[in-house]
Amino acid sequence: MTTQAGQKPDSPEIGYRVEFAAASPPLLPYLGGYHSFHTEVAAGVLHEEMVLPAWINVQVQTRGGDWGIRVAGRSFDPLPRLMITGPTSSAQFCRVITGHIIGVYLMPRGWARLVGGDASKIADQIVDMRTILGSDADELGAAVLAAPDFAGQVAAFEAVFSRRLAQSKPEPSQIVEIEALLLDPDIRSVEEVTERLGMPNWQFARFVRRNFGFTPKMLMRRARFIRTIVQIREAKGQGWATLVDEAYTDQSHFIRDCRDFLEMTPTRFAAKFQPVAHAGMVERTRILGDPHHVLQDESRN
Repeated sequence: MTTQAGQKPDSPEIGYRVEFAAASPPLLPYLGGYHSFHTEVAAGVLHEEMVLPAWINVQVQTRGGDWGIRVAGRSFDPLPRLMITGPTSSAQFCRVITGHIIGVYLMPRGWARLVGGDASKIADQIVDMRTILGSDADELGAAVLAAPDFAGQVAAFEAVFSRRLAQSKPEPSQIVEIEALLLDPDIRSVEEVTERLGMPNWQFARFVRRNFGFTPKMLMRRARFIRTIVQIREAKGQGWATLVDEAYTDQSHFIRDCRDFLEMTPTRFAAKFQPVAHAGMVERTRILGDPHHVLQDESRN
């Protein structure tokens, strides 16, 4: 199912249209939803928006000039038109231009099943898609550019990933368990996770770095932070202090995490003008049932 939303009473200088679609049933556990962003920025306007910490993102730019992203203290500018963003441990700061980009997030089990390899090697990096997907990248790019609309572009992604799914071996079952535990607010320590999995600490550390991209401590901090910051973004106008996850010891603990992950305070984040990101969150929730793919709960499907 696809849909679109737009628009801009927010600003006459920034126009946008956002579209989302769920993956087909066989791919649904592996993909965090298709997303399409059309943006129009008035001449001379400089506008930056943030993308919250995310899983791996496979994207194709179909039109527009050069655009750039800053993440974890590194700038990637200009970006390749066929690109993969590794899992991120901090927000991405994106320069918004007139153009269009379509992509899909790979859930950790999607990375393991559809691609494979060590996710930590591309964490907080942006690479040319060809270095990861090989000839499939060129096939995907050509099919997306030839498609007449969003549904056709989604079909291009589906064709490539469906073939890779059919040719792959099942992912380790522990990835699915860890994805579920990261959504559980009652799980507050690495030790609780390893106990549930029956996995030694050293083995767990190696396993999550390969399949999730981060150390166990970062993985847990990031999950706790995203649960809270998404609530703050959704509850626009409500004081953020009442929304802090119970896993935080106090408000100052959350503020430190906010500075680490977003480079700003919660108050500044809540007030930041991000019309495209906000429209994306609202539309994603309407179509896919959650405001952020990191919170995608496969048990609902």
